[in-house]
Amino acid sequence: MSKKPNVLGRALAGIAPAAPAVSPAPTPAPQIPSEEDNRPIGVVFRLNPRDHEVVSDYARHRGWSVQELLEHAINRMRESEGLSPIQGRPRSKTRRRSF
Repeated sequence: MSKKPNVLGRALAGIAPAAPAVSPAPTPAPQIPSEEDNRPIGVVFRLNPRDHEVVSDYARHRGWSVQELLEHAINRMRESEGLSPIQGRPRSKTRRRSF
C-alpha cells in the first residue's frame, strides 16, 4: 500500500488566519414574530435540596405552586425587557391565577 500525500494538510499549513483590523460588530438579536412570542417554553430547573426547600416554602407561603412561581418570575423578567408575558396552558382547569 502506498501512502497518499496529504495535499489539503500541506495547503492549509501555509495559511495563517488573518487577524481582523476592526473587531466585528455584534450581531443583532433575532426578531421573534409576534405569533411565536407567546408560545409556552419548557424550562428545567434543578435545585439542591436546601434551595428546593426555600423555593417550595416561599411558593407555599404565597399560595402558589412552584411552577406558578417560576412562570411569574419569567414573566417579570420578560416585562423588564419590554416583552409580552408568556401565557401558556393553565396548569389546572379549576385554578387560573392572574398575577
